[in-house]
Amino acid sequence: MLPCLNLGKKDGGYFGVPRLVLAYVDYLGALYHGYDGTVDNRTGRRVFTKTAYAKTFLVEIFGQVHKDYKGYGSLLYDITGTEPFTFANLLH
Repeated sequence: MLPCLNLGKKDGGYFGVPRLVLAYVDYLGALYHGYDGTVDNRTGRRVFTKTAYAKTFLVEIFGQVHKDYKGYGSLLYDITGTEPFTFANLLH
C-alpha cells in the first residue's frame, strides 16, 4: 500500500488506501451477512454482496475498533466507494 500514498510527493494518492481496504470490506461484508437467497432478476445469478452489507460491516465491526466508524462508516463507503467511475461525453 505504501506506493499508493506517494509520501514525500506533492501529488498524493490519498484515496488509494481506502479504496484498497474497502474492496476487502465488500468481501468481508458478504461473509458477515451470509447468503440470503437473493437472485438477480435480470441474470438469474445469486447475489452474494450488496452495498448495505459492506456498510453494515464497517459500522458494526470497524466501529468496535474505532468509534468514528459507527457514525461515519457508511459515509466513508459512499465517498470513496469501490465501484469504477464511468466517464461519458455529455456534449455529443
